[in-house]
Amino acid sequence: MEVRQDSTWIIKGMMKARLRIADCSNSWQQMLSTDTFKMEKIYKELMQHHQTVDWYAVLAGNRARPRALFCLWLACHRRLATKDRLAKFGVIRDTQCCFCREAETLDHLFYRCSVMKAIWIDTLKWLNIVHTPLDWTQELRWLILCARGKGMKANLLKMAAAETLYQCWKFRNDACFGTPQPVDKVVHSIQEAIIHRGWNYRKYKDSIAKLLI
Repeated sequence: MEVRQDSTWIIKGMMKARLRIADCSNSWQQMLSTDTFKMEKIYKELMQHHQTVDWYAVLAGNRARPRALFCLWLACHRRLATKDRLAKFGVIRDTQCCFCREAETLDHLFYRCSVMKAIWIDTLKWLNIVHTPLDWTQELRWLILCARGKGMKANLLKMAAAETLYQCWKFRNDACFGTPQPVDKVVHSIQEAIIHRGWNYRKYKDSIAKLLI
C-alpha cells in the first residue's frame, strides 16, 4: 500500500515503521510460534534503527506531566503550530506575535518575546538558577548540557523546562483566542505543577521543600 504524498508526517512515519517490521523477523517469528505478541519488544527493536537525538537527555527521566512532555517533544521537533508554520501551510496570513509586533516563530515566541522571556526568567530565579534566555537553539543546547547531570538540580531544571514551555504555549493560545491570563498567574501555575509533580517522588521532596521556604 503506497503512502499518499499529502498524508500527515505522523501517518507517513507509521507506514514506514510497518515496512521496518521485516527487520524484526526473529522476534516476529518467535511471537508467532508462541502465539503471544509483545509490542514492547517490537518497539525496542524498531528504535535500534534510529540514531538517538541530542535532546533525548532533556526528556529522559523527566517527571513533568505527560502533556508538558509532549509539548516539549513537539518543540524539539519544531512541530508546534506557531503562526509562521501555519502561514506556510496557508492556514493563516497574520503571523504577528500576540504580545508584540514581531513575527511569531518558535525562536521568538519562547525566548525573544519580552513577555515570554520574563516568565522563563522568573521560573529560573525561583529555582535559584541565574541564567538569561537567548533563543530556542541556544537554550536547547544549554538544557542538554545541564540535563546530562545526575543531581537533583538537573532533574528539577528538566521538569521546569517542560512545564514552563507548556504553560507558555497555553498562555499564548489563551491570548490568541481572547482569554489572556495575567503573567503572574502563569508563573504561579508553573510553580504549582513543579511542586505537585516533584512532591509525588520521594527523592524530590527535600529539594521541593527548599523551594517552598
